[in-house]
Amino acid sequence: MSSKSFVCVIDPLTSLNPKKDSSIAMMESAQSRGWKVGVIEDGGLHWSTGAGVRAQVVWITIDRANKPWYAEVGREEMALKELDAVIMRKDPPFDAEFVTATWLLEQGEREGARVFNSPRAIRDHNEKFTIAQFEQFVVPTLVSRNAAQLRAFLEQHPDAIAKPLDGMGGTSIFRMKKGDQNVGVILETLTDYGRKTAMIQRYIPEIVDGDKRVLLINGEPVPYCLARLPKEGEHRGNLAAGGTGRAQPLSESDWHIARTLAPELKKRGLLLVGLDIIGQNLTEVNVTSPTCFREIMDQTGFPVADTFCARPLKTPCRRATDAWAGSGYACPLGDAIAQCVKHVMGSLPDGLAVVDVPGDEDIEQSVQRIQTAARQVHAGEGVVFLTDLFGATPSNAAVRAGVESLNLPTVLVSGCNLPMVLRALGFRDLPINEVAERLVMGGRNGIVSTGATAPQRQTFNPAKNDDSARNHHQQ
Repeated sequence: MSSKSFVCVIDPLTSLNPKKDSSIAMMESAQSRGWKVGVIEDGGLHWSTGAGVRAQVVWITIDRANKPWYAEVGREEMALKELDAVIMRKDPPFDAEFVTATWLLEQGEREGARVFNSPRAIRDHNEKFTIAQFEQFVVPTLVSRNAAQLRAFLEQHPDAIAKPLDGMGGTSIFRMKKGDQNVGVILETLTDYGRKTAMIQRYIPEIVDGDKRVLLINGEPVPYCLARLPKEGEHRGNLAAGGTGRAQPLSESDWHIARTLAPELKKRGLLLVGLDIIGQNLTEVNVTSPTCFREIMDQTGFPVADTFCARPLKTPCRRATDAWAGSGYACPLGDAIAQCVKHVMGSLPDGLAVVDVPGDEDIEQSVQRIQTAARQVHAGEGVVFLTDLFGATPSNAAVRAGVESLNLPTVLVSGCNLPMVLRALGFRDLPINEVAERLVMGGRNGIVSTGATAPQRQTFNPAKNDDSARNHHQQ
């Protein structure tokens, strides 16, 4: 194939809402990169002896300004392994056909296809019951189909939420209170008179502040979540149930839950995960087709879809984090910025270290190596971490290496550029909070729009100690 292919196994295109759908956001991002975008709809996968798993691919182009939002540009039957990235985005219900699709995709993996999320991992992680593997974050919960056990739970926890294990979008979620005359019919409905297993949890009153969707991409949390606020008179925050979405930064407890689960879920083959958190409590682990890309992107500007699309087709690449002595500094774009510093100053300052962070490295390893470099260059006054994009891999690793783990004063500054780094090197003798303020100022002042001018020859004399001498390269 002449260009890379990005293909989603998905529900009928006519059922998708272009204003909100996360799958469309993914495909739109892939298209913007020049990739060939396609879909595999219901019944589009098959296997046969000698041929392996093959797919009927519908190739499309996307323009959300048009109606419909997509245009079909061709159909092609091909081996699944010929596609560069296959993204499983089919919504529940988790019925026999859904399971069959994961079997076919898993066989395709054995034949060489690149499928995300792992079909086996999708099958192994029930979105309601997976919370049992992370019990430290879960309110009192019971999973059973025994009516007596469910009633006993309600006696112990007089305000509770009951739901099926295979639901989505807030369907069939009931709030029950001790003494409610409808308890019997609710339990009969959920368990189909004892034939289906259901979940019951203690009610979490923090739902009034939103049911937060926290996205994990390739083992790293997106720094913003979508708090889905129930409409008046409702106990469900799901957007499909009429909730309102409000994007907001992750709280301290959100980060803690996300960082605990993210590396483990990544190891299991789950590239994209949507955690549901109410208050400080984990309620669901969504792995089939996590949503809320569009709402977070529209409200915060954070490039969720681009962050996701950078992963499936990404060949191993090198990213970097640098650490400077004195007050201590850590910054991305390591080798390139270090060479620029050497060019401007004539040599690299003592204590400069470069820590490369490969895109496919486990973040725990990155954290350990950044910690080692920071301790080596630390001179007793604290550490200022300079990173490129807040929420990207080096930023997350630097936060965990410094803010959470080092027993040192630390500050994180994102949006690093060369003027900022040069300014950092000139102010290493100041307290780290003041250094951080000057770095932000230097980074902004270093961005200049101007017409063509005659070249200027400047020399840099680090021996001078006045502010204008330190930062003459920004004048």
